[in-house]
Amino acid sequence: MKSFVLCCASLVCFFALGVQAAYFYDRPDGPEFLDEDKGRFGRCGAQCFCGTPNVNRIVGGTQVRHNKYPWTTQLLKGRWHARLFCGGSLINDRYVLTAAHCVQNNRDQITVRLLQLDRSSGDPGITRKVIQTTIHPQYDQSRIVNDIAILKLDSPIPFSSSMRPVCLPDINHNFDNRDAIVAGWGLVKEGGVTSNYLQEATVPIITNHECRQTRYKSKITDVMLCAGLVQTGGKDACQGDSGGPLIVNEGRYKLAGVVSFGYGCAQANAPGVYTRVSKFLDWIEQNTRDGCYCSS
Repeated sequence: MKSFVLCCASLVCFFALGVQAAYFYDRPDGPEFLDEDKGRFGRCGAQCFCGTPNVNRIVGGTQVRHNKYPWTTQLLKGRWHARLFCGGSLINDRYVLTAAHCVQNNRDQITVRLLQLDRSSGDPGITRKVIQTTIHPQYDQSRIVNDIAILKLDSPIPFSSSMRPVCLPDINHNFDNRDAIVAGWGLVKEGGVTSNYLQEATVPIITNHECRQTRYKSKITDVMLCAGLVQTGGKDACQGDSGGPLIVNEGRYKLAGVVSFGYGCAQANAPGVYTRVSKFLDWIEQNTRDGCYCSS
């Protein structure tokens, strides 16, 4: 009999086969905008660019290490001993995008953490408290549809050479048959432990028609997308990665999906299922009007 669990904390499961299937799913007045550069989303006066990864470099003979994808966030719960329960993506200086199922019953005392290289170290990276949680009004827990939420931070994130948000996709942008990257700190294998370091895995995005040929069948809707190795499994998101980013490199990294659910981790015939971000741009825009978006 299959067990069902929420995916509320991890990433890359390598060859997690032969395991019982589990179903996881895991400025006071606002920034100043430039009138000529507002576009679809308001842009702030500061010059910044989204979707640019950090790279390791040598300075004085010592390797300086950064989290490669600075927009990838940890969602932590608890006042004294913060516990990782999900991931998210920084989309502007004030807002993080995550999965609705992550925060439906976890709206209080959420901390967002970015740029922490090693979770086991004393380095806190950049931390912010969440002061407002907006769950999509059509989120359906039973069908896991419209599994997306927006978190407002208590103060803006300062952008720098090592801190940038991810780019949002264009409306109805289709990423089918593209290679994507899923990143997070979740379980390194099904039934394992969470990672201290940000993990990543490259997975192919498949069409929804192909995804409906897997064990998900008609559960897959147009507001979802699927990514993974259907025939063999081996690479996937896992418990703890829920809410985290699925990104595609188009010169700059664009947020194609939000980790939503799946049967177990990295199992054959069960690719990861993600919320399709391009279907929610109007809703995101309406709920992040006071955020500073970087140019793409």
